[in-house]
Order: sequence, then structure tokens, then C-alpha cells
Amino acid sequence: MRRWLCLAAIALIAIHVNAHASMPKHNRRRDECTEDYQQSNVALNLIQVSSSDVVLPRILCFVNTISPNHATKAQAIKDTWGKRCDKLVFLSNVTDNTLGAVAIADVPSDHSHLWQKHKASMQYIWNLYRHDFDWFYKADDDAYVIMENLRAYLRSPEIVMQQDVVPLQLGHRFRLTDNLTEYYVRDKHLLEEYQQRWPHWFNMYHQGIGGIQWKENCCAPDSIAFHYVGPDYMRHIERQLYDCRKDEFKGAVDSVRGVYHFADDIVFS
Repeated sequence: MRRWLCLAAIALIAIHVNAHASMPKHNRRRDECTEDYQQSNVALNLIQVSSSDVVLPRILCFVNTISPNHATKAQAIKDTWGKRCDKLVFLSNVTDNTLGAVAIADVPSDHSHLWQKHKASMQYIWNLYRHDFDWFYKADDDAYVIMENLRAYLRSPEIVMQQDVVPLQLGHRFRLTDNLTEYYVRDKHLLEEYQQRWPHWFNMYHQGIGGIQWKENCCAPDSIAFHYVGPDYMRHIERQLYDCRKDEFKGAVDSVRGVYHFADDIVFS
């Protein structure tokens, strides 16, 4: 009996796969556009991709990765947002000409040596490309970057006025805790203060830099980058921000607009 159930299940799976494979390309794309991967579409549809045709400034993107991630995370970047960089370089522990990865010599590829790898990466980029680009964007292999919005931000007056006057580094401050591998001593008064803050530590950390925003306020229309994004998620973001906003797929999004109350000027930028 179990054998027959297994065979029946396999047959049903095969039918489903074959049906999907034989589905017209337009219908498959329609299904992809209505998919709500990890319930992220509400947030993604708050974001507008800059429509400017200006391709400046010139940006080199360098991505830290390791060989086990070449075919997954790194390839997903190359297939999605990485193609909108003026140049994309993967810095890894082994050279991979198919991907475009370069081995950073004499640096172990473990988490304990990230700073050493980053220093070596910056030296490599500086030696080869310092005269060819205006900005150098560093990312990990689990990031997704909206390059059009990054360029628009870098063209903003408050940045342009300072460029070539003072050295600039732009990004998000991200140091949440002490390094727990180190030893430290704290008196009882500080420990008491920590105890009071711990239940709300994440919100309190961000109070001085804008705070935490939820739901319809979670993402700015001109959002630039997201971290901790896996390969499937990268491709979903790519579809939602680019492919699914084309006129030929407008109907696919219309079919779910009523569920999420999307606004026309947000969904189609």
C-alpha cells in the first residue's frame, strides 16, 4: 500500500512539473509576478526605481564571496543587480573566470579574517581601477542593490558639493554589540542599565539614526540596498522591481492589487 502511495505521489509531482514546463512563457511570468515571496511584495511595491537615463557617476561594485557561494549567491548577483554596475568584481578565495572572481592571496577565507580580506580587497581594487571609476561600492554576496537609486543618491547636491573636496564614505552604521569574543569588565550600575535596555535594545540602538519604521513606513521610495538576501530572494526582488512593472505584465499585478491596496504611482514607476 505504501509503495502505491509513493508511486502515486511521484506521478502527481511529475504531472505538476511537466504541466509547469509546458506552460506558456507569458503565463509563467504572470505566475511569477503574482508570487509573494516571503510576503515581501507589500514592502517592495513601496520602492520606486529611479527612471533617470543618466549613467553617471561611474561605479565599480566589488563583492566579497567564497568558492562555495560562486554558483549560488554570487551567480544570483551577477544575474540581477550586478549587471547594472559599471564593473562587477568578485573577490574570493579562488579564481573563477566564468564568474569573474579573483582570488585574494595570502588571506584565509574564514570569518575571523574578514578585515584582512577587506584590506587586501581594497588594495587590489585601488591598484587596478582607481583612475577608472568615481565610486567603489563594497557588498557581501547576500546583498541586493538598486543601482539606479544609488546613482541618483550620489548625484544629490549635498554629496556632489563635497566630492573632490573631502574624502567621502557613505553607508549605514552597523555595530550593535561588543565583540563577544573579547573579555571585558562592567560595574553593577552599567549592568543594571543594560538589563533595563535589553528588551528594547534594537529600537533604542536606532533611535539616534532615524528609528525603526514598520509596515507602510518600512521602506523609503528611494531605497538603495538590502542585506541578508538569498539567491531566490534576489531574483524575486529583481522580477518585482523590473520585469513585473513592464506594461505587458500590468494585468498580473492588477489581479492582486485589491488584496494589498497597491497605489498606481507606487507599483509602476
